[in-house]
Amino acid sequence: MKKSLRLLSLFLSLVMLVCMVPLGANAGTIISTVAIDDVAIPREGAIPGYYYSFDTNLISPAYDINDATTINGIEWVDKTEGNAIKPTETFIGGHTYRLNIYIYSNAEMKFDSKENLNITVNGEKATQFNTYNTDIYGYGNMVWLCYDFEVQHEHSWQETILEKASKEKSGIYIKKCSVCGEESGLISIPMVGDIVLDEEVDLHGLSYNTKNHFPAVTVYDEYDNELTIGLDYVLDYPISDAKVGTYEVTVRFIGNYEGEYTCRYSVHLAQPNVKAKVGVDRVALSWAKVPGAKFYRVYGMDLKTGKYTQLAKTTKTSYTRTGRKPGTEYAYAVRACFINKAGKEIRSPFNKEFDNVYACTLCKAPAPKAKVSGKTVTLKWAKVAGADFYKVYKYNSKTKKYSTLCITSNKVVTAKLTKQAKGTNYYLVRAFNHYGAGSQYSKKNLIKAIVR
Repeated sequence: MKKSLRLLSLFLSLVMLVCMVPLGANAGTIISTVAIDDVAIPREGAIPGYYYSFDTNLISPAYDINDATTINGIEWVDKTEGNAIKPTETFIGGHTYRLNIYIYSNAEMKFDSKENLNITVNGEKATQFNTYNTDIYGYGNMVWLCYDFEVQHEHSWQETILEKASKEKSGIYIKKCSVCGEESGLISIPMVGDIVLDEEVDLHGLSYNTKNHFPAVTVYDEYDNELTIGLDYVLDYPISDAKVGTYEVTVRFIGNYEGEYTCRYSVHLAQPNVKAKVGVDRVALSWAKVPGAKFYRVYGMDLKTGKYTQLAKTTKTSYTRTGRKPGTEYAYAVRACFINKAGKEIRSPFNKEFDNVYACTLCKAPAPKAKVSGKTVTLKWAKVAGADFYKVYKYNSKTKKYSTLCITSNKVVTAKLTKQAKGTNYYLVRAFNHYGAGSQYSKKNLIKAIVR
């Protein structure tokens, strides 16, 4: 730790609260109490202060013609060296200084006797003072007060490590001030706690991108305080990890710590980000090209058993699965692959919980029949496989837009539409799967009803 000297301007504020006791018209006024507050304690490197406030019935001379070190009735004396200091001199750390204050009363006032006069400095009772009778400049009498201060200084601590900390044990060090020699007690250096390797790029570690990776390492002590890289430890990364494989980064402790520890991390082929587009009887899968991959394996998962079946091995970035049942949920997985120099097939990692892509095929469009009775049109249709609910629309042949009339559950396959307009009306019923995807809008599925 470096020594930091603050040059403080010493502001000496003497607030004098005076208790006056009238003794009679001709006897004058006796001052029995003087309270001197907010006296700033001298600080190392600061210059003396000579300004303060006082009661209007008390007077401090602007200067003392007999002593150039006394200003406004204040004088600072370096007791350690035995001489008064000049206004331009600074306080020295470790020295004791005496503050001399000279206060005069007005001619009509008198300070009480020394035995009865109560003087406080910063709330503490002053014991070193005296009173003198004087008629200088027409003043009354005078109080001379002295008060001693030991100059405080900014400690310049130097640390000495007695035992370094590690992942197995705590360390110990002491501090000593190079100015005053003060020593601290034994101070503990917390032992190393967790060493955390940042592998949050994805669920599987670091994705291969043809470049070197430098995963972040965070080190904590036993109290979960974060250690500082460059001060407490440095990191040594492998020369090159710009290919798929397993690597180690070395944490080498320095400063107050010692020891070396290694963290393992892996570089994998990225897991393809698969998207699915569905139809009534098909699921089309697509994904972006994965750096380093030479081909891809496509799997289908049985939703009941959780087992996977390989569906295809392809160099393309898409695959379409046909012959699917309408309104049915399916699950698929795609893994990126390549063959290493040893002839072993390397695949991107896979997690059942996160890396499956789920898709639900669209339901077939219902084929409703219409029955007209007056201004009421009743639509009925057969239940559609995989439908979670149905929506009934009215089609406007002029604007070519659809408006929703009602929604029914998967068990209700009829809709009674009242107050329909006279003339030819067109309706459409759509079936929605449990993903909320509906059967296609199609004019060929419109049903016509004529209201007379």
